Amino acid sequence: MDWRILMVMLQHLFRNVKYEDITIEAVQLSLIINEGNSGGPLITETGELVGITTFRLRDNQNNIIYGTSFAITTKSIKKFLSSAI
Repeated sequence: MDWRILMVMLQHLFRNVKYEDITIEAVQLSLIINEGNSGGPLITETGELVGITTFRLRDNQNNIIYGTSFAITTKSIKKFLSSAI
């Protein structure tokens, strides 16, 4: 398996993003997430898990807005998992 480590600039730390009828706490990244490569960990330089790379924005014509991607925070993931049990 090939491993890649990328340095990413955080554009907004802990931003609330509305998707359909829910609000998700996410981290906005300057990283392009392509089809099939979401789900990777977002970690700090010290190895702390911050979130999971997940989605990107689209405009009103459903075109991808490149350079604006998001990672769902570990806080949101923990909240979801605790409510699913």
